[in-house]
Amino acid sequence: MRSRRRYVLVLGLACWTACSDSTTPPTSDTGTRDAGAHCATDADCTDGIYCNGVERCIADGGGDARGCAPPLTTPCAAGMTCSEISHQCTGSCAQPDADGDGHTSMQCGGDDCDDTDAHRFPGNVEVCLFDATSGMRLMPGHDEDCNAMTYANGMTRDGDHDVDGFVDAACENTDATGHVFGGRDCADVQPVAPAAPFTMPVPAAAVHPTQAEICNGVDDDCNGQIDDGLPQNRYYPDCDGDQFGDANSAGMLACAPGALTACNGHAWTLDHTDCDDGSNTAHVGAPELCNGINDDCDTMTDEAPAADADCTTQFPGTPHATVACSGTTHMCALTCAASFGDCNHVLADGCEVDLRTDATDCGSCGHACPPAATCSAMTCEQVGLVDAGAAFTCVLYATSGHAACWGENNEGQLGDGTTIDRPTPVAVAPPVGGVTQSFGTIDAGGRRQELEMGNLDQSHTCATTRAGDAIYCWGRGVEGQLGYSGTATHSAPTLAAGIPMASAGSTGTPTLVAVAAGATWTIGVQRDPLGMSQVEYQQWSWGEGATEIAGGGSTSYLTPMRAVATTSTTPPAIRSVSAGLDTTCYIVSATSAVYCTQASSAPAPYALPAGWTGAAQVATNGVVGAVSSGPLYYGGNVTCVLGPGPTGGPVSCTGSVPGLVPGLTDAVEIAVGGRFACARRATGAVMCWGDNERGELGNPAGGALPDMSHQWTNTPVAVVGITNAIQITAGGDHACALLADHSVWCWGANDHGQLGLGNNTEMTVPTAIPGTWKSLAIGTSHTCGVRSTDATLWCWGANARGQLGDGTLLERFSAVQVGIDTDWSAVTAGSAHTCALKTDGSLWCWGADDAGQLLDGQAWTSVPIAVP
Repeated sequence: MRSRRRYVLVLGLACWTACSDSTTPPTSDTGTRDAGAHCATDADCTDGIYCNGVERCIADGGGDARGCAPPLTTPCAAGMTCSEISHQCTGSCAQPDADGDGHTSMQCGGDDCDDTDAHRFPGNVEVCLFDATSGMRLMPGHDEDCNAMTYANGMTRDGDHDVDGFVDAACENTDATGHVFGGRDCADVQPVAPAAPFTMPVPAAAVHPTQAEICNGVDDDCNGQIDDGLPQNRYYPDCDGDQFGDANSAGMLACAPGALTACNGHAWTLDHTDCDDGSNTAHVGAPELCNGINDDCDTMTDEAPAADADCTTQFPGTPHATVACSGTTHMCALTCAASFGDCNHVLADGCEVDLRTDATDCGSCGHACPPAATCSAMTCEQVGLVDAGAAFTCVLYATSGHAACWGENNEGQLGDGTTIDRPTPVAVAPPVGGVTQSFGTIDAGGRRQELEMGNLDQSHTCATTRAGDAIYCWGRGVEGQLGYSGTATHSAPTLAAGIPMASAGSTGTPTLVAVAAGATWTIGVQRDPLGMSQVEYQQWSWGEGATEIAGGGSTSYLTPMRAVATTSTTPPAIRSVSAGLDTTCYIVSATSAVYCTQASSAPAPYALPAGWTGAAQVATNGVVGAVSSGPLYYGGNVTCVLGPGPTGGPVSCTGSVPGLVPGLTDAVEIAVGGRFACARRATGAVMCWGDNERGELGNPAGGALPDMSHQWTNTPVAVVGITNAIQITAGGDHACALLADHSVWCWGANDHGQLGLGNNTEMTVPTAIPGTWKSLAIGTSHTCGVRSTDATLWCWGANARGQLGDGTLLERFSAVQVGIDTDWSAVTAGSAHTCALKTDGSLWCWGADDAGQLLDGQAWTSVPIAVP
């Protein structure tokens, strides 16, 4: 592109009408201006010679020192003669008005500067044609009046649409030498869009050559530069909008903050003290908050006491806690008072849990006590008593006396208000309309019979209150065994009604000291102080066969009836009471009396021996299924009474035929097996009677029939070789004795290896089990014990349901260790499951779990699992 020199004629609005071209040639070419001054018009540059053309005044600095330039053309056309005298051209002109615009060409002596353009001749209206619709010039640079220095029509404002007094720079003309003449308004039509980051358009009228330059991103004075000549300041980004600039930024020079691209929508600022321009809370003088930010720009973060005060403001009044800012997490944190915990992790409520007593968070957050257990001194209370029913288990906690049960719940025997089997312990619910009870004793009773069509379960549970003022029962009630005067089943504790808590002659408050839940009946024992060192013990019975238990007929009672009452001047120590399928037995520790009762059809009544003083211990047959009947078939359908005496007493039993068990006058412990019974004498000897088909009596002379179809004796026989027993226990058809030297001797059936002798041969006489022992338990066909030397736990015998706890289902003829722990303290066994206590009070179970006895929801478990 070739460059053009622009000649600009500055025209005021008042002189525009005089700026049109003239059709009359100048009469003189003589300059009238001082020869040393810069020309203002062409007349100032004339050399006085007409025929060489008109000298030109170039206003933009072209030409000579005065701004004058030589003529572009001569006044006459070719072939014509120029007269210097007349200033005229003479001669012939072939086509004087070739464009037909009515003006003769200058070469032919006329004034038409361009005889080829009909729109260009002297006197024509000069316009800067602009199409308002398209916004474009239609004929830019066209000279309509043969005068390059006129380029717009001042009368019509054709070149000044914004009416600011300046002609649009787009209006221009070029003379024959290439010089350009035009306006200087750089914005005459449209508003001017500013340069970034400015966004506000500037009206065209505010942009012209004399406009003062302002800081707006526009060339206000049309000098080709934007915002030039303005004062420059250094601004800093304020990206967080807190009116404080980034102290870490070098800043940028600009005429105003708006001249810089905003940061996050926020303008720049002259300040540069913000140490953290990413947070609108951080700047010099800001309060220090607990947020991990140096809010006050003092080189420290979350410093006390300001940050702590922020936490106090956010979380006022947090109970049992102080709140402060953590220098590690840079968050408000609680410091709990001693024995309290923030277990829900909600700062607003402080340390809401008292870890000393909260059973959900006992000692520490998340450490929950088992259901029904309480928390005391930041420690969950331990199990104080565990009792296994047919297919369920119950425990009492030592401190609170609260009860929890798990396992089968088809009759509501778990007492949780439902009949849903529970694989984990559930708290026994409060009585309807009452409060949770503290119990002193509990008995998980009932029976499970294995029939061809499936299992028949009849289960209920009873417990005495710790205060001894009531007995509550729950579970199956069809036979009246709950004692509330009805026969409906109840899944929550129900009061056994009608037991009076005061009696004539009583000098104190009677207390219920024991309860036994049988298959379909219940027995309770009440102690009533009479004064003068006399104590009356009353037996109360209810359910199916209640009168039979009392020595009468087979009538059932729906509420407790008084079965027997005796007095004693030597208060016996009541130890326990329990009931099995058909037989219940008691021992009175002060008199060594044994008392057994059972529910059967039409037994013969008998008179109780004089001086009977109550019950202290119960032994049961514990066998599920039918029991053969017969005269003096002991341990089955029999009722036995142990008479008074300081070191033991006589035993009498009633079945189909009443009779006295001979030779027992000093019994101190009794154990009832499947179809036999044994008693431990004060001397440590053991006597057994009943069925001896599998060697259950420990004496081959226990009676035998030639065809071996049945063996029994109604006379106790001494278990061979046992003279210093300290514990006896009986299973389905085998028995064991723990001796004073911690040896264990077993006898009877051994088809599953339950005698632990390394074989499956029945033994009619006791045989020693290897090792020394301190605790012993027998199931139907398996045996377990805790060794006295190292507190390890060992089991042997039947294992079809994993009841040995060795991780297999294999029968074991010899003892196998249960795990590797060395902190076992006691063990108990059900029909096909086993539970044991550790020295820390934890309870562990294994074996059959078809009804949830073991808490893991499986049919069986062959390794110990903790009871929650």
